[in-house]
Amino acid sequence: MGRWWSYERPASRCRPCRPASRSETTTRRASVRYKGLAVGLAAAGTDVAYVSSTDLPFLHVAFVRRVLAAFDADTAGEAGPDVVLPIIGGFRQPLAAGYRTSLAPLVAGLVAERQLRPAFLFERCRVVRLDEPALLADPVLAATDPELASVVNVNEPADYRAALAQPAPLVTVQPGGALVPAATLAEAGFPLADHFATVNDSPPIDDPSYPLVTGDTVHFHPRHSPSRP
Repeated sequence: MGRWWSYERPASRCRPCRPASRSETTTRRASVRYKGLAVGLAAAGTDVAYVSSTDLPFLHVAFVRRVLAAFDADTAGEAGPDVVLPIIGGFRQPLAAGYRTSLAPLVAGLVAERQLRPAFLFERCRVVRLDEPALLADPVLAATDPELASVVNVNEPADYRAALAQPAPLVTVQPGGALVPAATLAEAGFPLADHFATVNDSPPIDDPSYPLVTGDTVHFHPRHSPSRP
């Protein structure tokens, strides 16, 4: 196990520091997490934003769209939500949730006060909670991510190996309409030299490592195609 060192004055010698306790480590991580949330919301440039941790290898765009759609739901004349919070398996998912970007100053203030639990934020704003039935009421999400694997995270080497062992998503490749397993455009057969790709009518894509998810439709276009701007 590594050791922490600090510089001691005035003796000008080094001494080993006390290793951080689990609670101290948890507090540091929470502080970094919510500082990042405050900065991200302030920089988003939109009214709402989907906030995700970086270890969700199966996150599907349909999940993101379902969460963000709840901001536009009819509220019978009442103010809409500030946070759309999925609850899956009985657990809140604050890092797979939607937030109004106007919350940035509130989040920054909570960080300054070291109020680092999500509950401190949620008790100060309007929160809509979406459980599994509410999420899967969306037919697109139910078809493309019925197990809600979008919130499965990877914390340990064993989790990573298990993620790699999962079958590749099934995507439709045009022209031709073939259904193929492919996690990236390269695996879908991207003819890089003389074509570009679009995914679900996206802008042109030249990156063969572009990730794909189940339900995507990939079109390969010749570079002289009028589809390319």
